[in-house]
Amino acid sequence: MSAPRIKGLLLVPLLLFLNVPGRGQSGRRAPRPEPRPSSAVTPAKEEGESAPKVENEKGNHKLERPVKLLVAKQLTSRQLPSEDTIYASFIKRLNEFTNVSGTSIGDVKRQQAILRAREETESFVIL
Repeated sequence: MSAPRIKGLLLVPLLLFLNVPGRGQSGRRAPRPEPRPSSAVTPAKEEGESAPKVENEKGNHKLERPVKLLVAKQLTSRQLPSEDTIYASFIKRLNEFTNVSGTSIGDVKRQQAILRAREETESFVIL
């Protein structure tokens, strides 16, 4: 065999190997990029303009005005054992917020919740 023919035979498997796409590794995630300083993200503001103050530290949730929520559970054909626990935990978590009061009004059908919401003047009804 001649030298160019041997080089060609060696080159073909190499090119085929380089053309095969690599398999992804499941469960691996790319590293998160480092956060930029807030001054680089925030556009310049005009004089007299101020952004609303948001406090998002854990456990420091505040609303400016008090909010009253009436929370109803919708009746379902199948009730899971964990529904009552989740519902009670949801009410408890709502009451942890400052200026928020959540009250349970029990099992209610959709139409009953709509009528209750129309009657209420100070509270929001959540179904």
